[in-house]
Amino acid sequence: MSDINSTNPRTLGRGICIITGASKGFGQALAYQVSRSLEPRSVLLLVARSGPLLQEMKEGLQSATEEQQLVVHCVAVDLRTKEGVDETVRVARQEAVDEIEHVLLINNAASLGDIAKFETFTNPEEAGPTMECGKPLVYVCTAGLTLLGAILHRQSSRNMMFSVLAKEQQHVKVLSYSPGPMETDMQKEILRLTNVNHNPMPCHESAAKLMKLLLDNNFSSGAHLDFFDLSNVTTLDRQPLLWAKNTLSNRAPTNSWSGDKTCEFHVEGDKSPPTHFGISGTSAGTMENVAIFESPGKGRGLKATKEFWAGDVIFAEPSVAAVVLTAERICHSCFRREEKLQKCGQCKFAHYCDRTCQRAGWAEHKLECSAIKTYGKAPNENIRLGARILWRLDKDGSMMSDTQMVTLEELEDHIADMPEDDLKDFKVDIHNFLDYWPRSSKQHTIDDTFHIFGVINCNGFTVSDQRGLQAVGVGLFPNLCMVNHNCWPNCTVILNHGNQSAVNTMFHSQRRIELRSLSKIEGGDELTVSYVDFLNMTEERQRLLKTQYFFDCTCEHCKDHVKDDLKLGGLEVDGVKPTEEQVKEATDYCFEMMEKMEKARLNGNYHEVVKSARIAWRRQNQFWLTLTFTSCGCGAR
Repeated sequence: MSDINSTNPRTLGRGICIITGASKGFGQALAYQVSRSLEPRSVLLLVARSGPLLQEMKEGLQSATEEQQLVVHCVAVDLRTKEGVDETVRVARQEAVDEIEHVLLINNAASLGDIAKFETFTNPEEAGPTMECGKPLVYVCTAGLTLLGAILHRQSSRNMMFSVLAKEQQHVKVLSYSPGPMETDMQKEILRLTNVNHNPMPCHESAAKLMKLLLDNNFSSGAHLDFFDLSNVTTLDRQPLLWAKNTLSNRAPTNSWSGDKTCEFHVEGDKSPPTHFGISGTSAGTMENVAIFESPGKGRGLKATKEFWAGDVIFAEPSVAAVVLTAERICHSCFRREEKLQKCGQCKFAHYCDRTCQRAGWAEHKLECSAIKTYGKAPNENIRLGARILWRLDKDGSMMSDTQMVTLEELEDHIADMPEDDLKDFKVDIHNFLDYWPRSSKQHTIDDTFHIFGVINCNGFTVSDQRGLQAVGVGLFPNLCMVNHNCWPNCTVILNHGNQSAVNTMFHSQRRIELRSLSKIEGGDELTVSYVDFLNMTEERQRLLKTQYFFDCTCEHCKDHVKDDLKLGGLEVDGVKPTEEQVKEATDYCFEMMEKMEKARLNGNYHEVVKSARIAWRRQNQFWLTLTFTSCGCGAR
């Protein structure tokens, strides 16, 4: 049976597919999708807690795939227990016969139980059995995080974990997939409890999207992909199908050029390659969903021209220009953090993952490379960004794309509003920029230069690495600058790093910001984001808005201190609430720890971040313990 080959190139080959959480919802939809793509005599292992539901699924699958002779096993276990995991691994190993080419594990389980015991985990044997079965393994984890806080808290750490797994386990190809808001029992209950009017998508739509990803197999191991990121992509770089016998590949980027070579390369004709933020050839940059209007009390703003649901991408925008904060370990083209990068042989400052990234970033770096060599060093990020913007203006004019809704001249610079100390630092940057700016480039007036640097100061957007854990650069996005502030916004901004696994330069990065809706938005509603952390207290928000963005917020949340009590509120234990002094103590401590963790995060010291989080967790437990003893009349201990 080992000579069985697929007659259809769009199959998953002959293998074992393990799907957890398979009894209903997304897991059930995945099972039906996968069953149609497995080759004859493959094995489908369905894992869930409900035995009757699994058995019903098994009968339906076997009836629908009778010609494939698909072997379907039901494992009714609770994966929150060690016994449940042991039984699943035992059955999988039992089916891993010689004729099986590979294993596909789709982890869709809602919970893996209490993981607190692994806080100080040091012994690998304590983790239980592994999936070592002598076969190439593809591991897909689905995570439908529906709460904003959960997304912000978990997504970065999850992505970092999968990146490490992909590098340390070369025989495993890892994919983290966010399926989007689906029509599941859990989602329906959330909508009922929150009284939110929203129509989730059917599970089979997201399952089909994941199936296409697996069949195309053009993602790199450790990648995180979102349903919404893929919904508008219709022409990805097609790679050879890698599901053939034992040919699974992680396709990690290769450093195909030497660091001692110059940064220049040959481009056929006069056509320059797109910059690393270019998204030519896709519809991601369209602005047809929004319109400029006069917002009462705010000036110009953007409003929706159609209805949006929570999570929808309202518009996406590439940057006019963007630069890294530091040179080492950050690719100057795709802005990914990598341990091994090749540096430009001329300026010795720019670093790239590989030849593809070098080619994608050349249009922006060409003039910069010469300027850095002449200047003798790389100036700070504001000066480099200002130079890139002016070079772009010289090349393309003030309207740099068909989708740009506002010129750079029309953006506010707020130079007249700057405090004296900030203005002194600002003038130092201008002075250094004039020394850095090449004499061979077009010379701009001092007023134009001041304006560009003022725009950067007010409107520069921080760019994070692929893990979302650390700020690595800054860019300018003109259309985003048109979105006004609200302390309780209906939109949020995320950074989409694009398809990093594509070899074709056009699709290699596609880095862009995306404006996404946080709730239902009607056509005609103003689109707003929060310029500062909207979970801050009113007083802190107003201070930050005044010092950083030079305006006084007069929204109802600031005027009436809406939700301040909720943010300061504590858990009520037997009718006893924390005193005002206790709340202030806890709040001050939280700000202190968050500042400490943020500093460690920016320095890349994630061990210190975890250590601080553990200390804060223990302090919180002590706080609630004190409150509990107070409520029962025992006094503080």
